[in-house]
Amino acid sequence: MAPSCATGWRCRPDCSVRSPPAPLARPCWTKIGLSHNFDVIFGVQYDIDVSAPARFGSDGELANPDSHRIRNLRWKGAPVRDSQHFAVAVSSYRIGGGGNFAMAQAATPLPIPPLRVRDVIRDYVAGRLDRDPLEHEPPPWRLFSHASTEAEIFTGPGARAYLSDLDPSRHSLHGTTPDGFLRIGVRL
Repeated sequence: MAPSCATGWRCRPDCSVRSPPAPLARPCWTKIGLSHNFDVIFGVQYDIDVSAPARFGSDGELANPDSHRIRNLRWKGAPVRDSQHFAVAVSSYRIGGGGNFAMAQAATPLPIPPLRVRDVIRDYVAGRLDRDPLEHEPPPWRLFSHASTEAEIFTGPGARAYLSDLDPSRHSLHGTTPDGFLRIGVRL
């Protein structure tokens, strides 16, 4: 499944979790992948367990067949069954093998005309597209909850202006990195 492959680079299999306020022994996050390989599937909801080992390696090959970072996969509030099938739109980059997502290349294509991303963006900005049926749906994913554990994310300093949008009971500012990125603690 693409989300499982997409989350493969985000956390090391030997990542140690921490219970606040204990310091993190070593960073969980690695730089073995690119953020544009973090695909999101809208229309379903799922949890990502960053403490589980990555199922797929950065080369797209199955690395840990018993590991499952994607948990609680749901559609319309109900668990997804193995017998269900979904149509998934992907970019030409992904279907052409970009990001090492082998399952995209093996998928059965649907007979629809190709759309250029720039044309879709142009039509969206111009107001020529129908309303997005998913615009009022809940976010597709969240981090799997682990009692008394916290992850730390790094983001650009411009995000400081939006910190008030975060739930203070689940998020805290940890300062900045030497490179100027904001460090934000997220209680899982």
